[in-house]
Amino acid sequence: MKIIVLSLFILELFIGLTVVIGDDDDDDDANEEEEETEAEMDSYIYKTYPNSNYGGYDYLRVGGPPGRYVTYIYFDFDDEPDDWKEVEISLDLYNIDETMDVNLFKASSVWEELTITWNNRPALGGLIETFKASSEGTYDFDVTDEVEDLLDDDEEGISICLNLSSTYTGYMYIYSEEGAYYDDYAPLLIWTYDIVPDIDWGFIIMIILLILVPISIASVLIILYFTKWRKKAPRKPVVPPTVAVAPTQPSRVQPSPTPSSIRVCASCGNTIPPNAKEFCPNCGKKILQEATGFCPNCGNKVPLDANFCEKCGKNID
Repeated sequence: MKIIVLSLFILELFIGLTVVIGDDDDDDDANEEEEETEAEMDSYIYKTYPNSNYGGYDYLRVGGPPGRYVTYIYFDFDDEPDDWKEVEISLDLYNIDETMDVNLFKASSVWEELTITWNNRPALGGLIETFKASSEGTYDFDVTDEVEDLLDDDEEGISICLNLSSTYTGYMYIYSEEGAYYDDYAPLLIWTYDIVPDIDWGFIIMIILLILVPISIASVLIILYFTKWRKKAPRKPVVPPTVAVAPTQPSRVQPSPTPSSIRVCASCGNTIPPNAKEFCPNCGKKILQEATGFCPNCGNKVPLDANFCEKCGKNID
């Protein structure tokens, strides 16, 4: 009985934990959050006018023969969340003349939005990726590795550069931070991180009760059933244990002499033992050989040579 109840209790705990853990697994995507950081600085530069600055314009421009317009964008890390796991750059391209391959480079962060020109443009770093721009829309770029390296070097932000190869003559336009009608249109640095979900104790308690109550009722019913069944079940008769009886030792008592062989002293009337020869051990008188005997049937004194008792008539021999 105890084993049954314990098994039911373990089963209910297993089901409850399975339900709660299963819910957590289903909500993995829901536990992700994003932190968006708008560009701190953005500007394009123009090769034909190498000393002109275009910071503060409503748009960013890339393209033209041969690589005439180049765009620079800088994001700081001030909004870096704890336990982030992925970082992306999102750009909203709102106009394009032709399908073209666009180079995305990492660049030096030593520049200012309102002073950058073609002549003082920052140096380029490594190529992050080359992507094909073919239509208007949002383009996302994974820069997780680049951000990790910069953070390891104690850098405070990331700077990128977009340009085209000399084979393209068209242009593409990107919303700048100043020209974006909505925040989502501005250049964004998007941090993805996991959040620790709040434990819904009310939900957990409800699940446990929904499992615990039916199983507890079933356990009580099982206990009552077996208790009643035990009372009704016929009991086996109790057989007393067998006691071993030790075998009786044969009696060592000497058989009593028959009445016909008893001798009586003629002087004192006491019985004379069989081993007495000439004198009575009771009175010391000489034993007379003519002493009488007794009838074995009634005990009457009879002469030693008598064949029948004179009182009862029984045969003495």
